[in-house]
Amino acid sequence: MFARFGSGSDDRVGWFRVGELEVTTTALLVFLGAFSMLVWVASPAALDPLVFDAVAVRRDAELWRIVTWPFGEGLSIFAVIGLAFFWFVGHMVEDRTTRKRYAVLVATMTVVPAALVSLTSVTAETGYAGGLSLLGLAFLVVIAVDQPSLPMLFGIPIWVFAAVIVGVNALTAVAYRAWGALLLLLLGIVIALVGTAALGVIDQFRSVPRLKDAPGPRSRGSRGRRRRGGAGTVTQGPWSSPSGFSPGGPTRLEQAELDVLLDKIGQSGIDSLTKEERRRLDELSRKMRGS
Repeated sequence: MFARFGSGSDDRVGWFRVGELEVTTTALLVFLGAFSMLVWVASPAALDPLVFDAVAVRRDAELWRIVTWPFGEGLSIFAVIGLAFFWFVGHMVEDRTTRKRYAVLVATMTVVPAALVSLTSVTAETGYAGGLSLLGLAFLVVIAVDQPSLPMLFGIPIWVFAAVIVGVNALTAVAYRAWGALLLLLLGIVIALVGTAALGVIDQFRSVPRLKDAPGPRSRGSRGRRRRGGAGTVTQGPWSSPSGFSPGGPTRLEQAELDVLLDKIGQSGIDSLTKEERRRLDELSRKMRGS
């Protein structure tokens, strides 16, 4: 499931490591969210200044709230599920771009909607949020737009799953006339879709200008990722010259063989290769370099 998105943790590289764990932006946010829940257990009122309250931002200039609200949720079973969900969908998106660009995307999804909701009194009165679930929902929509037929629980297509969750949240906001909460939800989703299109994670929105050197949606993992030695190391192109050969390089048949292996990686990830296919990939890669 989610073959195009999930590159797995074997070649994931974060900002730093704790033991064998790569601490990515997604992981760091989840850890901070979990820590804030423990703080809430010790003192429930301690998280009050972190929650996004648009009235407090607008009236009292408590501007830090537009940044800290993902960590303003107390401990509950739904909050824990939200952390696990964000870990899952956040890494699915983060693994397909660079860690810096993903961090900027998440920061934009956090700050911009909260700031816009705080601008008017109409939306500020009902602008309230806390926790990572909203960001996770936006990334779920990204995945659903890119691969709508992917199966979820009980084989339900992911677009149905995402539509139901978004719809319930939106209709609940309408029922309570919570225009600020509704705007926060919609802006988060729009920024996630536009941002991932610009980063080359999805290709449904061709009118969105793609950032320079952004990888295509079928490329796997971060372009800035460290590559561990051994099987599975893939050398970037060029793979052929205009004539179809490179000096001392592979034959056309070997190039075709390499294309098949790369297509398989693009479709299902490098973990889908057998041990023999990985060995052959390394062999062809070295031949491409003329080594």
